[in-house]
Amino acid sequence: MEVFDRIVQILSMIIKIAVAILVVVLVAIVFTQVVLRFVFNGGFAWNEEASRFIFIWICFLAVASATNENSHMKLDLLTGKLPSIKPYLDVLSWILCFIFFLLLGYLGYHYAKSSANRIAGSVGISLMYIYMVLPISSSLSLVFLIHRAIKKICCGRSKSV
Repeated sequence: MEVFDRIVQILSMIIKIAVAILVVVLVAIVFTQVVLRFVFNGGFAWNEEASRFIFIWICFLAVASATNENSHMKLDLLTGKLPSIKPYLDVLSWILCFIFFLLLGYLGYHYAKSSANRIAGSVGISLMYIYMVLPISSSLSLVFLIHRAIKKICCGRSKSV
């Protein structure tokens, strides 16, 4: 279990660093576009498309990070009134999340693969590289879900499944 904990910790750190770098790049691109547009009355054609693609990667990597930290939004209306059913709802939530990420990863992979020959207009790269974030973030989320479930079952250390 300690090896799995270490792997999850490393993956989590890589995701956070990647998101931080992408945010800096996104801010730089958008700032450059704003300056070029309003000061020089022009700009690059690729800025808008590149910033959109970077934002997509940021969002999906953040989903994986939130899955690891169990920090997705939750409604606790039922568990607040009926705390005895919380363990069952946690298991149901875990199962539904697992199925969702499994389907998203599978379908995202096939969608990315089918987009290999399509090229983004102004950036000039294959759309496959943009859509690969779906199976990547889903796979990471599945690893984090499995890790949390194992910790809950074996060690009882996880706050919630």
